Amino acid sequence: MDKYYLGNLQELEEFCNLYFPLITNYSRSILGVDLSNNTFEGDHLGIQTSSHEEYTHYYNLLSSYMSHNFTNDLHGRKVSIFSFRDEFVSNDISLKGVEIFEPKPNVDNGKIKLGIEHISIIAKEYDKTFENISRAFINKSAEYPEGRFFKTKFTNLVEIEFRDRSLIKKDT
Repeated sequence: MDKYYLGNLQELEEFCNLYFPLITNYSRSILGVDLSNNTFEGDHLGIQTSSHEEYTHYYNLLSSYMSHNFTNDLHGRKVSIFSFRDEFVSNDISLKGVEIFEPKPNVDNGKIKLGIEHISIIAKEYDKTFENISRAFINKSAEYPEGRFFKTKFTNLVEIEFRDRSLIKKDT
């Protein structure tokens, strides 16, 4: 199994202490988006696994320190959402959870970004955010029953998924 800094909450926190400054700097300097503005809030990290076996391993691992929200079949692969049991904050970015997903069927693992693939940020002013970011930096946009999102191109180890609403359901 590859190691994605998800073995326990402390490993994830240590990784995010390094990763989140990349996110905020890229967002501010390249995209012109200040994530410290109260119109943005963190949602989740997206983790791409290399196989069904690796997905199952991380599903079980995350279940040991997070709450499982749901699993869907999306594009022929399993996608699961987990929420943090307690607030998770690093470098002024708060996250609600983690999304893990299997590779799509028949994909070449050499052509996908294994491990932490993206960070998802809720844009409370989604339309305005989408309009203000240059299309040169947008890789994909879509609309699903779970909401709208667009992803930036993977640049300098960063891919940001801006969403109009959260994927994470908190336990009540």
